[in-house]
Amino acid sequence: MDISDFKISCEELEQLMPVLEKCDPVWSQFLQRQIVLGRHYPKEAGCVREADDQTHMDMFFLLGTTITRPDRVEGVSNLEFLPDYHAKGVTFYESVLNQVREAICGKNGINRGERQKIESTAEAFITTLVPIVLSTLQLPAAISGAAIVIVLLISKIGVPAFCESTETAS
Repeated sequence: MDISDFKISCEELEQLMPVLEKCDPVWSQFLQRQIVLGRHYPKEAGCVREADDQTHMDMFFLLGTTITRPDRVEGVSNLEFLPDYHAKGVTFYESVLNQVREAICGKNGINRGERQKIESTAEAFITTLVPIVLSTLQLPAAISGAAIVIVLLISKIGVPAFCESTETAS
């Protein structure tokens, strides 16, 4: 399953904001600025406007900005030199994929009963998986928002599909 083009609408992200704020208040502020930026300057925020008039954010672009801009510097002075945040996000995701898969899908990971419970609501999904990904990857506080983005990526396909699709990767 190719997830390199996963996007989530800014409206969905805004609905999840109360949950995301509980997980990482500082990163949530960064995300709110990215959403506003995406509505006005889609390219700079890794967004596209879809036919349904919603703005959709590239999840790997978001992951790339999260891991490479821990200081949360706002604004882009020169679009010509905009880093390839999408590629950085994909590279980071691929580098941690086996660890995340083992923590969620492995022998000591989340059992099937728990998977069904956490997939019942977005809040349960996020609040259960973010700490697992954080503790597994032992991310520095400055880029802890990367765990949230990884969990949002997994939420787009679901835990069973994530486990199945990454089984050959490990």
